[in-house]
Amino acid sequence: MSTKFSIVTSAADGCGKPSSIRSMDNLPSRDHKGAEYKESFMLSNRSSISRGFSPATAALMAVIASLGIAAYGSIAGATSISMTPVAATGWNQKIIVENTAVLNGTDGAGLIGAAPGTADSGYAGYITVTQDGGIYNGAAYYQQGLAGSPSGTGLPTSGSFVSKADGTTTFQFQPYNADNVLFLSDNIPSSSPRPTGTLTLTNPSQFNELAVLAITGSATAFSTGAVTLNLTDPSGNSVAVTTDYAAPDWFSGGMTVTPDGNATGIAISGFNRINNVQNGTFDTAYLNNQPVFYQTTLDLANLTGTINGTMQSGLNLTGDTLNSLFFNDAAQPNSSGSTGIYAISGSAIPEPAVLALFAASGLALLVIQRRRGRA
Repeated sequence: MSTKFSIVTSAADGCGKPSSIRSMDNLPSRDHKGAEYKESFMLSNRSSISRGFSPATAALMAVIASLGIAAYGSIAGATSISMTPVAATGWNQKIIVENTAVLNGTDGAGLIGAAPGTADSGYAGYITVTQDGGIYNGAAYYQQGLAGSPSGTGLPTSGSFVSKADGTTTFQFQPYNADNVLFLSDNIPSSSPRPTGTLTLTNPSQFNELAVLAITGSATAFSTGAVTLNLTDPSGNSVAVTTDYAAPDWFSGGMTVTPDGNATGIAISGFNRINNVQNGTFDTAYLNNQPVFYQTTLDLANLTGTINGTMQSGLNLTGDTLNSLFFNDAAQPNSSGSTGIYAISGSAIPEPAVLALFAASGLALLVIQRRRGRA
C-alpha cells in the first residue's frame, strides 16, 4: 500500500516554508510482535515540530513517516516541544548570594552599602546589585542552603527548574558565584536613561519558540520591555525583529499576555529573599508565593513584531538563525526601578543532518523488523 503526502507552502508563512505536512492515507506498519498498527501523521505549523522546517527537511520527514519509523515518529508527531536552556554571554552583574557565602565575608565582588576599600557588611560582599533600587536597596536573592535561611527556601541549588508557566520549559540560572543576570537600571553609575543590554547566543540556532525569564524591581504588575531578535535569514541577510517581553515587579502576579500577544506567566515563586543584604536578615512573610519570576514565550512561527519600523503579525522566523537578543529596560518610566533578565530557553530546530541520521536509523530498524518477520 502506498502512502501519499502533500507538503503545503505559501508566501504568507515565511518565504515558502512548509505550513503543514498531511498524510493522505493511513500508515500501516508492524511492531516487533507482528501486530499491525496505524498511525495518523499530521504536522501543522502551529502545533508541532514540523513548523519552520525547510522543504528539504519536510520532505525527509515525509519519507521517515511513510516508512512508519517509530523511533522518529514519537518526536515528529509531538504536539508540543519542551524548551531547554540556551547558552549565552552578556550577563553583567552578580545578583544572587551563593550558599557558601559567610556573613560579613566577601568574595571581592561586591561594594553594596560600603565605600571602596572598606569591609562589606552582611552578604553585600557576594553581590554587585540587588533587584529593588539597583545598588542602593538591601533586598537580595540567595541560593537554597545558605546558612541561616528558612528551610526549603532560596533559588534551586542546581540552578535548574521546570517553569510553572507551562510545565515543560526548563530554565537554568547562571552560576551563582559569577555574573548571573543581565541587569538594566538607571541606578548604576554611568548607565544611560532607559538602559539596554544584549545576550549573545553561544551557538546561534534556529528555533520554534523562545522563553525569556525576567522580572523587575520597583515597577508594576504589568511592566513590559522591548526585545529585539537579531537574526540571519537563509540568504545571509541580517534581520532585526522587535517584540515585547513581560517583566512585572517581583512581588506581583496575574499577567498572562503582553501587548504584542506573547504568552506569559509565573515561572517560579515563593523562594523568599534576604530582607537586608547588609545585616543578613531574611523575610518570613512571603514564604508561600513570593517573590516571583516571569516567563515570556515567543512563538517564532507566529510572532507579532516590528521590522523596519512596521508592525507585522504572523511572522514566521523559524527558518532564520537567531544570533542575539537586545533588551530594553522594562522598569521605566520609574527611574528607581530595575530589570533583570535571568535566563533564556528555546526549542531548537534539528539540523537536516540530524534528521538524516534518524532516517538512516529508521531504515535499519525497518530492515531488521522485516527480516525477523520472515524468520
